[in-house]
Amino acid sequence: MLAAGASTRMGSPKALLDCDGEPFVRRIARRMDARLARVLVVCAEEQRAAYGAALRGLDGARLVVNPEPARGQLSSLQVALRHAPDADGWLAALVDHPDVAAATYAALVEAYRDAGRRDVVVLPRFGERRGHPLLWGAALRDELLAAPLDQGARVVTRRDASRVVAVAVDDAEVLRDVDRPGDYQRLLDARRGGGGGGTARS
Repeated sequence: MLAAGASTRMGSPKALLDCDGEPFVRRIARRMDARLARVLVVCAEEQRAAYGAALRGLDGARLVVNPEPARGQLSSLQVALRHAPDADGWLAALVDHPDVAAATYAALVEAYRDAGRRDVVVLPRFGERRGHPLLWGAALRDELLAAPLDQGARVVTRRDASRVVAVAVDDAEVLRDVDRPGDYQRLLDARRGGGGGGTARS
């Protein structure tokens, strides 16, 4: 989970915002935990204590520190890759997509296993739009580590369309980016109205 950003547009740490009684960082880690061998939460050094408290009791989640989070999101993904060099793949969840359904994470993992190859990028598609999170196959590790920080991981995704696997999901939350106070209010309004937490289909 990429959670090292400064949340300047939100005005307070997005990872600690409440959704249905739990902070974003815990909500996402809990939904990922049953689908993955381990969950790495990449944070900045100054966030470690607060995020650790939010994750207390989730045995499958571990904090790792990005020493230079200002370098951007890809730098946090690269930190995770270096901390888990033997992984079969990496599912990169964003902390500002807090209500992605557990079934969506499961569908991405299942599609990766079904692909039968380790050089694919698996991503969710809601309607005609692609969203987050993305799952990177093990064979793409060196490409991601070599990708320019100013271009982000998308340069690897766009390099070869034949290795992109899009999974159709009934989960509009793959498109919801909670980046500003207004975005957060819309999320809360949707939760009160019974929205969010959809299902997935592959």
